[in-house]
Amino acid sequence: MADSQLRRPTASPSDNPPSTTQLFPLLLTLLPIAAFLLFLAGISFIGTVVGLAVVSPLFVIFSPILVPAAVAVALAVAGFLTSGAFGVTALSSLSLMANILRRSGDTLQLQQAKQWVRETASHEEVQTKTEEVGPAQEGGRTEQGGQAQAKGTDKNGAAQEGSKAQESGKAQEGEKAQGGKK
Repeated sequence: MADSQLRRPTASPSDNPPSTTQLFPLLLTLLPIAAFLLFLAGISFIGTVVGLAVVSPLFVIFSPILVPAAVAVALAVAGFLTSGAFGVTALSSLSLMANILRRSGDTLQLQQAKQWVRETASHEEVQTKTEEVGPAQEGGRTEQGGQAQAKGTDKNGAAQEGSKAQESGKAQEGEKAQGGKK
């Protein structure tokens, strides 16, 4: 390993320019190819100039037809490209909205579940407090205390009925949301 680190790197072929003896066969190979390609370029240029000279009077004669035709073709191409761009934009927008709705549906269900847990916890807490306070008041109940407790029970009963109605409504909304996802 130490020997490989001490060695000087060898020169790559690109470091040294080729010698004249190496260039001569290369030039003999490339010269005919370059000459042939240059000949083809000249022929095609001459053919294009002659063709343009022959056709230019036809362009002048038919320009009242060709110019509007070229404009019509250009407008048609622009229309197709524009409609394609609008279509792609619409599809990507719909895809984005669908993804947002999917994510918001999950968060909506999560928010509904959190609210249900809060309501359930608050109902259990009210019931626990009612059970704790109820036996303590029974021993020393007065006529006014009994009326007050009856009023409190009515209020709690009405509150519980209202929250049960909310829960059933939320459950129905959850079922509709789940039915819509399927």
